[in-house]
Amino acid sequence: MRAIQSFLPNPRHTEIHRIYVQSKPETAWQTARHFDAAEIPWVKLLFDIRTLPDKLAGKPIALEEISVGVDQVVRSGTGFMLLEEIPGKEVVVGSVGQFWHLHIPFAEVAPEDFAQFDQPGWGKLAWAISVEPYRDGSTISLELRTTATDQRSWEKLNNYYRIIGMGRTLSAVP
Repeated sequence: MRAIQSFLPNPRHTEIHRIYVQSKPETAWQTARHFDAAEIPWVKLLFDIRTLPDKLAGKPIALEEISVGVDQVVRSGTGFMLLEEIPGKEVVVGSVGQFWHLHIPFAEVAPEDFAQFDQPGWGKLAWAISVEPYRDGSTISLELRTTATDQRSWEKLNNYYRIIGMGRTLSAVP
């Protein structure tokens, strides 16, 4: 069983993206684990949309906020947490928040309480990067799981996801 399954076993939405690379698992892991997702156009677009009000208000954006690697995402105060890491194999990040707000309120949840957290009014997400050997190389997978603690929150989260999903899809068009 993959580690992400123990943290969000019954998601309402799941996406899995997998690629094959001609690299040994150790090399693939180092690259995937320390990859800066801010280099992906749709991630940069989403970041730019989220920070637009602060930019318009003249608030400076710290350089470390522009990086979107695992270590930057889970640093203290971001609302995201490292749920589990199996070095060389899988890293799982999670968050409980009201993601549909411009300035996201996050619930304070300890990693060991994440799976059981069910207080109404919140969305939950977990994503994992995993690497597995395959033939003469490796597969790198990114899995995203989302759910909510009640139906109303799910509707809000799902509507929000449709909007950011459009940004992701549009930015992929050449």
